[in-house]
Amino acid sequence: MGARTNLLAVWVVASVAAWCVAAEFTADFEQADGPPEGWYTVHPKAMVSGGALVLTPGGEGEPQALAGIGGEPLWFDRVTSVEFDIAFPGSPPDWPYDHGGIVFCLQSPHDRWAASGYLVDYLAGNFRIIKMVAGAHTQWAVAGIAAYEGRWRVTLDDARIVFYHDGIERLAVDDTTYRGGYVGVYAYVNAGQELRADNLLVEYEAGACPGIGPADQVTTVSAADAAVRVRIPTLANEASDYRVTVTSDAPAVAAPAGHAAGSLLVTFPAGGACLRSVPLDVLAPGVAVLAVQPEGGGCAEPPARVEVRAEKEYANDFTADDGQYAEWLVTNGTTDILGEALVMAPAFGGEAAAWVGIGGTPIDFDTPTRISFTISFPGEPADWVGDHGGVMFNCAKTTNRWRNPGYTIDFFQNDNDPQGPSYRILRSQDTDDTTQQQIGLATRYVSECDPNWTITFTQGGFIFDAGNIDPVTVVDSQFAALDHGYVGFWCYSNAGQQMAIDDLVIDVAASPCLTVEPAEAINHPANAMTVFTVGIPFGANFEADVAVT
Repeated sequence: MGARTNLLAVWVVASVAAWCVAAEFTADFEQADGPPEGWYTVHPKAMVSGGALVLTPGGEGEPQALAGIGGEPLWFDRVTSVEFDIAFPGSPPDWPYDHGGIVFCLQSPHDRWAASGYLVDYLAGNFRIIKMVAGAHTQWAVAGIAAYEGRWRVTLDDARIVFYHDGIERLAVDDTTYRGGYVGVYAYVNAGQELRADNLLVEYEAGACPGIGPADQVTTVSAADAAVRVRIPTLANEASDYRVTVTSDAPAVAAPAGHAAGSLLVTFPAGGACLRSVPLDVLAPGVAVLAVQPEGGGCAEPPARVEVRAEKEYANDFTADDGQYAEWLVTNGTTDILGEALVMAPAFGGEAAAWVGIGGTPIDFDTPTRISFTISFPGEPADWVGDHGGVMFNCAKTTNRWRNPGYTIDFFQNDNDPQGPSYRILRSQDTDDTTQQQIGLATRYVSECDPNWTITFTQGGFIFDAGNIDPVTVVDSQFAALDHGYVGFWCYSNAGQQMAIDDLVIDVAASPCLTVEPAEAINHPANAMTVFTVGIPFGANFEADVAVT
């Protein structure tokens, strides 16, 4: 059903690149008021007003927009300078007041809490240059800044990044990690925030070769959304069509849709986007490597590796007689079948928690691609917490949501919050600090809990959709270590709490390999012998016995 891939790919840059002549990209926003023509909005709101690009908070994270063509973000192969006119005409009533700036050399079209790259911004009397590595920040700052509106300019050479304000050097950093990427502006989310940007100038050098990504992806047989992304050199199609050939070395496994003998000619129309998705036909388990070449060939850019796996499905509609449910692992509370739904309730002062399993043994789901279910709260809690509970997934342990590496999405009625009930997306860690870290940009306030929840996994995170909100895309810097695990459900410990789950479906790109833990052991005759735990691929024994040696 699903491919675990982020179609807005992180590009792998070859260690040796050929550069063409220097060029410029400009934007003066002289258009009718409305969405910025051609640009890519990471988070709203980004609108053109009075001949300038204006960012204001839209409730879905920090507003951010990237320079683009045809609605696709524009990758600059090698950035040498970026400059904008920057102003803050808003009136935020609370700290941090005016806050925002320029993002550049982003390696993926995401916000600063997920992407790698750089930004320069203003915050509370400071100009800052920040380097992001998968959302983790390293900061350099200069304090005592009283005048901060005006012309902002960033230059990049082979050794340094230098920031100028109105022609005066304010901050210089020795760092060479990124030189190509996406360029744009962002603003903070506080009420009254407004960033106004105009007269963009990007000086860049275009590469000589197209690229293909993501570098690695896992998908399933017949996945409808499997694709690779092809990027041509910056504005190589500005004056005329640009053509590339995408070729698979294993077309019986995966190849571009519509291919002939594994190859497909792809045309980028003149004046159009420089980035496009190429759908794949995924036919059989295995590995295919896809490469891209321009007309005439001569390039050796890194290819894209596509691993195709068989898809397996866990489905449970809880059609059974009313009574205690013993198939799952229940670590606290009660878990019963009532009216063909799974109903959980707390017990002994602790939160209810139950983990998806077979015969009482929890399932470690390898590479899930999608989780969907219905959820409701039939209880009547009397305190301010109200209805509160949700799903735990990709968890390392089968305990509860605390000190358990993995993710939680929950509904929280919270009568003490003047903004009302909300959905929250959180990550847990196994540390002395048991606080769950909220991710997913911002709390999503709603009037009630929608019953239909879906989690769709991507290469770098997941997308949460609850029916009564716009889908929330989460890109998490720690996802590579948390991309599989146990799935469970929990509800809060307040009196009267109940949570019902039904129509659960978990789709998995099943690994073809066995697992053995521990990987090795040394045993001495006088000691107890090591017990090895063998795991077969998820779903391998759904239809027949599996024998291993």
